[in-house]
Amino acid sequence: MKEYKTINQNKVNMEIGYKEKKMAKYRKELEDYKQELRDHHTFIYFKLGDYLEYLFRVTGVKWLVKKIYPNCNCDKRQKALNFKIKRR
Repeated sequence: MKEYKTINQNKVNMEIGYKEKKMAKYRKELEDYKQELRDHHTFIYFKLGDYLEYLFRVTGVKWLVKKIYPNCNCDKRQKALNFKIKRR
């Protein structure tokens, strides 16, 4: 006899698969971003400004700020944080 899954079980399985795909996408994007930084500079740390820029880009905060304040000087702020604080 065949076992039939209920609609709720299918939705849960779809949501779990969606979350796993989304996390894999974010992990791959982070690795690509780090590789891009490594290619751009011969020797680089993942500095605080770079980390915050990535975090704000992934969460959508950067998009929102750009919509509200088109001239927010984000690049200057990122460079200043990279210069002042180095992370290892």
